[in-house]
Amino acid sequence: MLVLGQQVDAAFALLISVIRATVGEQRDAARTHLLGLLDIVGDPDPAVGKAGRDLASALF
Repeated sequence: MLVLGQQVDAAFALLISVIRATVGEQRDAARTHLLGLLDIVGDPDPAVGKAGRDLASALF
């Protein structure tokens, strides 16, 4: 819903917080969903680069 409301930064941040707070299947589902949203929004949006870096930080 956040992405549809043009709030991609908030959507990415929410999913990254879920990734940080969960493990196993929940974490993988959030990661997969985030990657899908990153593809939909596309590379030209600066939020995508930041979310990619934040995702890497959350995973490692």
